[in-house]
Amino acid sequence: MNFCLCDETRETGGLIPDWFNAANYATLNFFTVAAVVLIGLELGRLNKQEGFMPGIIALCSFVSCLPSVVQVTHNDVVIDVSGVIGKDYTASRGLFLGIVITLISVEIYTKLVNSGALKITMPDSVPSNVANSFNVLFPSMATVLICALFNFITTKAFGMSLYTIIYTFLQTPLEKVMQGLPGLLILMLVAQVFWSIGIHGNQIIKPVRDPLLNAAILANTDLVGQGITEISKLNIINVETVYPRTDSPDDVNAADKFDLFYNRIFLDPAIKGRYEDQLFDLLKTHGLLMEYTSSDLELMEANPVDWVGINLYHPNRVKGRMTAIRQGAPFHPCYYYEEFDLPGKKMNPFRGWEIYPRIIYDFALRMKNEYGNKEWFVAENGMGVQNEGKYRDETGMIQDDYRIDFFKQHLYWAVRGVEEGCNLKGYMNWAFTDNVSPMNAFKNRYGLVEIDLEHDRNRRLKKSAYFFQQTIANRCFSYDPDEDYK
Repeated sequence: MNFCLCDETRETGGLIPDWFNAANYATLNFFTVAAVVLIGLELGRLNKQEGFMPGIIALCSFVSCLPSVVQVTHNDVVIDVSGVIGKDYTASRGLFLGIVITLISVEIYTKLVNSGALKITMPDSVPSNVANSFNVLFPSMATVLICALFNFITTKAFGMSLYTIIYTFLQTPLEKVMQGLPGLLILMLVAQVFWSIGIHGNQIIKPVRDPLLNAAILANTDLVGQGITEISKLNIINVETVYPRTDSPDDVNAADKFDLFYNRIFLDPAIKGRYEDQLFDLLKTHGLLMEYTSSDLELMEANPVDWVGINLYHPNRVKGRMTAIRQGAPFHPCYYYEEFDLPGKKMNPFRGWEIYPRIIYDFALRMKNEYGNKEWFVAENGMGVQNEGKYRDETGMIQDDYRIDFFKQHLYWAVRGVEEGCNLKGYMNWAFTDNVSPMNAFKNRYGLVEIDLEHDRNRRLKKSAYFFQQTIANRCFSYDPDEDYK
């Protein structure tokens, strides 16, 4: 946004440079400062140091380790400016230094407070909040001085500041490893190991993964600001497939608006490299999209994705209520439609989702007819069921025929789309094993393999696992669609 709105060299730039640049420097370029304070507060809480002091100590210690001289170029002359802090240190480049200093400073502060060696004993008449402030005064000062002295000694001994050492020998190598394919595969492998024992793997690796990837995001933002962009060749998109309630103009228009804002706004630039005129004009009309330059459009059209992964769940059925819109009212896509429950629809009662397998076929035809038959695959599709233990037979196996029916119905329509020339290359079930969901813990089970939490997380194949095994081996299954949709 800063690049598009504030750069006066661009066709769309120079609109609001002053205040938006200030907002940009207070957010993206202040990213590390926020991380230092928040990590310090959380570590202090874990160390039973309540209040804001751990966050304040972490920030003061971090600042004490930053170079206070920045080199700037003015009229082709390099000038040393002292008494300032460069944005490189407070943005992504300073992230690892901030994390290291925060961990060290809060631990030092905790030990000094707990030791009581620097505690100031106040008379009983002094209010407790005042006494507590004096209790942490000297530990706070000592912590900041220790961090500053450590940075000073390091600079004198090695000729490099602590920032330079950490960025050069720790952050940069880790970023290169973890932001490439080998590092990401290692992170994903570790996550899958935790998933396999019933622990949310993504949450476990998050403290290691996020600082590295956040630094990459901020670095990418800087590159975009410099006009250096390379668009990804693979997109995973959540599609909100929509159907109008009736053939009435209002309902058709409502469904079209829904589709524009929840599907085509992502699919068009990702696959076609551009927005179609209808969507482009609509977004511009309501001030939701700035004009692109010719170079932007050329870049998008030259870098469409090679593959698209689609997460498919349940359809949205909408009916129009266009007459409810007041003239001059602020635009919002929700003003154009309301959801409609189809009478007699099939439901997954455990998730509150409609089961409409034909959605795969309809979307396959859309990819064929509207998006050049781009190669794509179903990246996530499955059925979550609560209290599956009640479907266990005398041998201990969960007889999840409902899930097998779910798979048959969806695979039938997937195969039908392939038979009609659609470039659908695969179908991925969510999930191989039961797993922890961030939104409902273990409430709903999705897996082909049961994880029994009551008995040492023992694994058992469900009936659906054998269905998948046989289908893969035989490359066929029996299914009569008329039985489901008489």
